[in-house]
Amino acid sequence: MIYAFILPTTSHLPIAQHYSSTSHPSLPFAASTRRSVVRDVLKRHKRLPPSSQPAHLPVVLSVLTDYLPYILALSPSILSSPTSTSGPISITTLTSAPPLILEWRPTLTGPPPALSHPLRLKFRDASTALAYELRFILSTIACVHSLLALSSLSSTTASAASSSPFPDASAYQRATKHLLTAASLHTYLASLPPPSSPPPPAAASSPSKAPSESQTTLPTDISPTLHTALRHLSHACATLLTVAKDDPYPIPLTTLQTATSHLIPTPAPIPSAIRAHLLARLCLASSTHASNAHALLSSLQRPQSAPPPASLPLYARSLATAARARACRFLAIDCERTGEVGKALGWLGGARFYLNDHGSCSGGRPSIAGLGRTKDKLMGRIKSGGGADVTAGTADPNDRSHSPAAVEAMVVESLREKWTRANDAIFVQTIPPPESLLGSLPEGREVCSVPKWEVPCLSAETLRELQLGGDHDGVRDLDGGGGGGGGGGTGGYQDVLRGNQGDDSSEDDGDTGDAGNEAGASYF
Repeated sequence: MIYAFILPTTSHLPIAQHYSSTSHPSLPFAASTRRSVVRDVLKRHKRLPPSSQPAHLPVVLSVLTDYLPYILALSPSILSSPTSTSGPISITTLTSAPPLILEWRPTLTGPPPALSHPLRLKFRDASTALAYELRFILSTIACVHSLLALSSLSSTTASAASSSPFPDASAYQRATKHLLTAASLHTYLASLPPPSSPPPPAAASSPSKAPSESQTTLPTDISPTLHTALRHLSHACATLLTVAKDDPYPIPLTTLQTATSHLIPTPAPIPSAIRAHLLARLCLASSTHASNAHALLSSLQRPQSAPPPASLPLYARSLATAARARACRFLAIDCERTGEVGKALGWLGGARFYLNDHGSCSGGRPSIAGLGRTKDKLMGRIKSGGGADVTAGTADPNDRSHSPAAVEAMVVESLREKWTRANDAIFVQTIPPPESLLGSLPEGREVCSVPKWEVPCLSAETLRELQLGGDHDGVRDLDGGGGGGGGGGTGGYQDVLRGNQGDDSSEDDGDTGDAGNEAGASYF
């Protein structure tokens, strides 16, 4: 139920060649060193096979969080709080430096309708480049936290399908914590003031070809609207995970249908009436957040602009649908517990109504019977060994059978078949129409609060070290500009870069930058 983001990549940026500091002379060099590691690690992560990327995420997060205080210290003018506790940091833009070219390849948006190849955003103004650099770094950290939550949830469902039919609550708590951290970062990004001047144009055709139109607004990948939508999406997922750890149906059902499993799941515990109504209200709150995210993402799909990938708005709608259908299912479980099987089937009919409305994900509006075919297709994937990622909602959201709504459809159809047989043979109760029940849905209730993101600051000891000048030849070597030697405190980063550069030297993507400081550099 967590969207699988793709991390962006970036070009080479020799910070020390374009910025200087009279108060902390070593700061630009230290930032340039760590920035080189960020670029290298993101490129390395992109080249890993999908099965190896989750294990590499902690390395990516560590490198990004280590670089973040330095880029914050270099751009204090765009922050509402100081980044240093020992006095102001003076930053000067060097006018005699070569032309600055900062490039990021966005992954939260696709190319404009007139373009079919990947978009590359270029920033050429040294006075505002760091503002865009900071936004992309924060956005990437938020995506890494979401991917870590996804990785934690995937490992939980995989272990549940092989050892125990019930989820590991601690893994759900870790995933929820990562999602709330991502939501706090998206909230902070959406609240950042715009740069002092309009961003430079975005070059999407080739690194050496200038764009035809200038861009007068923030790129979509770092726009407040997109990050407000992603904040709602992370909040919705965190709320639904709070429910998922107490929902006994999806994982045991997956275990029962997995051909390689020899476990027989124990009967699912039936929640009390108060508990079932509480879980239903939490699902409705999650649905509200996901619906808000879908509305904001849909508003970004404008002509002549870079819209979000088609899978992201569809995923938000699928999540909203699954959450509302799950609320109906919990109300049905409460009715079945008290012997009102007919009313329970009516609530399941309401869940099927919402799931049927999600048919636009597959290009049309299917009939109610289509949910059974979706269940059969999903069960076929589970039996073939893909149960863990389907139950976690980690597969391609473009495919209806892999979406969060499809997982909920599997549970609803299984309960409907079971309760229909019981009602036909034993209870023989009248099934009320779903429309008469959906009007009595309760209001949503929040359970997760998004914490305020604390701006990280450089420690006093680090700032004292940065106030000292020194030999920065090692830093220039990391940036591709000079000879040997080692700058103070950068030996560990040099070792990382040597290892990564040795591994990646034969895997050049073939992209080269414009003339100037990008000459001959490979990135992305």
